Amino acid sequence: MSEKINQMIPVAMGAIETSGMMKNDRSVPSEYKGYIVSMAASIMRTGLLTTITFYTRASRTDENGSSEEMRKAEDTNLLLRAILTVLKKTNGDNTEIQADETLMKHALQYCVDNYNQGQTISMNDLNRDKLYLLAEEIQDALYALKLALRTFDLKKSEA
Repeated sequence: MSEKINQMIPVAMGAIETSGMMKNDRSVPSEYKGYIVSMAASIMRTGLLTTITFYTRASRTDENGSSEEMRKAEDTNLLLRAILTVLKKTNGDNTEIQADETLMKHALQYCVDNYNQGQTISMNDLNRDKLYLLAEEIQDALYALKLALRTFDLKKSEA
């Protein structure tokens, strides 16, 4: 295991606690294991921005959705926030995540020079080297989160 992932594990443990993934009884829904593995595989298969878009979209559902859909949407949103927390803190940024801060916004700010929110971008605007590095870093963060989950009591969510 890389030294970088070793350094990320304690940060990931804190991210699980502060992101809301951990419940009041200090347990974590076991579904997060599946979300993490699925997201990592999706990044490898479809690419970083496509995966972030999918998971960001999955974290939004209308009030007419079933309770199961609403829970999954909330879980997905909490996972994205935990990933962003791990990325920021392992890169020396200890500021709290703001309400309007998202993993997609972070990715675009990192991979597009002079990015302005709301700006229309094309694939030509992306710095492919930075995109590759960010994908690797998110993969490492996901791996650290997966390992950190093992330190928590995992419980099956009740539908």
